[in-house]
Amino acid sequence: MTSQEARALAAAGLTGEFAGAAALALTCRDAVTGEPDVEAGVFRFNPGKAAYYAAEAHTAVGDFPRAMVEARRPRRSPFWRPRRPLRRS
Repeated sequence: MTSQEARALAAAGLTGEFAGAAALALTCRDAVTGEPDVEAGVFRFNPGKAAYYAAEAHTAVGDFPRAMVEARRPRRSPFWRPRRPLRRS
């Protein structure tokens, strides 16, 4: 829920409130243990989706360097696995 709050604050242009919510969301995301693909759901996202939401929110408040850091975050996760290419028939 903290990431959703951060996204909403960013969309509303409330940059001061966004900074606190984004920091809390990052702390919560980094504290999670377990296999994210198994436990993902309404209140927890897999690392790729979490990184997308964080990058989107940082872009909305104009923090493009931080958005790039967040967009690359899943590759640093121990759970990151490259997707297999789609097969074309």
